[in-house]
Order: sequence, then structure tokens, then C-alpha cells
Amino acid sequence: MALDMATLQQLKSSQKTAKNSRTTLNKRLDKLYTIRNKLENDFSNNISTIGTRCDNINGCLTNGLKGAGNNISALKQDVTGLKEKDVFRDEYMSSARGSITNEISRCQNEISSLNSEINNLGNQIDNFDEGNI
Repeated sequence: MALDMATLQQLKSSQKTAKNSRTTLNKRLDKLYTIRNKLENDFSNNISTIGTRCDNINGCLTNGLKGAGNNISALKQDVTGLKEKDVFRDEYMSSARGSITNEISRCQNEISSLNSEINNLGNQIDNFDEGNI
């Protein structure tokens, strides 16, 4: 009988450990979604704002320096060069986004495995309680 109780306690302990791991992964997953959403939305909005400001500066340069010749073209190119690339076109941001997406997939897969393990342990505990083990 002591062996059976030890087995039951081991099953419950394993189930608790798996649930704790799942909780930790769910929190990590939520943070990853938040980071990716900020990267895609907030950062993209900021890029758009910077681009609009660069365009406004170029407009002011054009109006303010009329007749300055080729120098204005060089200035406008310098300002245009300050524009940030969209998150999906910037190689570093795209790489970061890809890494975040890969980590999201890894967490989802691990959570799925833990869900199966938790269900399996729960079934074993139920069978044990019913005297089927």
C-alpha cells in the first residue's frame, strides 16, 4: 500500500510541476506577443511619424532654399536617408521579429506537450483513485 501511495504522490507532484512549467511558458508567451505587437504596431507608427517629418523637412528645404542649385538636392537626399525602413523591410528588425515568432512557436509547442502530459497524468491519477492501477 505504501508503494501505491508513493506512486500517487509522484503522479501528483509530476502534474504540479508540469502545470507550473505551463504557467511560466504562458507568461513568457504573453510577453512575446506584447513585444511582437509593439514592434509591428508602435514601432511602425513611429517610423511613419519620422517619415512624415522628414518629408516636411524636405518641403521646407525646397521652399526655403529655392534657387540654391544642386546643394538642395544633396540636403534633401540626406534628410530622406534618415527615414527608417518598415519593420518588415529592415533586415535587423525583420530578423528580430523572426526570432520572436520562432520563440512563440517553440513556446506554443512546449505548452501543447505539457497539456498532453498534464492530461495523461490526470487520467493516471483518476485511474489510481478509482482503483484501476
